[in-house]
Amino acid sequence: MSSWESQCLKIVNSLSSNKISEEFLVSVEEKYPEIKNEYRSKVSKPMDLSTIKKKLEKKEYTNIDSFIADMNLIWNNCIAFNGKTISVSICAMILKEEFEKHIKTLKSNAQEAWLYSSICEAKKIFNTASCLVASLSQK
Repeated sequence: MSSWESQCLKIVNSLSSNKISEEFLVSVEEKYPEIKNEYRSKVSKPMDLSTIKKKLEKKEYTNIDSFIADMNLIWNNCIAFNGKTISVSICAMILKEEFEKHIKTLKSNAQEAWLYSSICEAKKIFNTASCLVASLSQK
């Protein structure tokens, strides 16, 4: 599992452990089979935290953006089905804010790692060029 996948799995686990995430742990169809048809008529691509966790573990995400898209499906589906003022939708909005904080930190750390790596690479190139100039000037 890559670094970003490991971090995403930690995010899913963190959100899953939040008390208000109960409605998002498994699929709506699994939790409420009696509303399956109504739900599917309003939601074309259902998503839940357990499905995302399985997709991460099976390495089905090719990049972090596809993971983020699936996470956002959870919150957007909830609001689309229930409306904005129902308590479960309020929980979705709270979890979405928490998720966005995690992603911001993850992306910030990735940018810092990339910058550090770039600086190290630039130093190697500079040192190589300096040695080359020094050897040429001795001739």
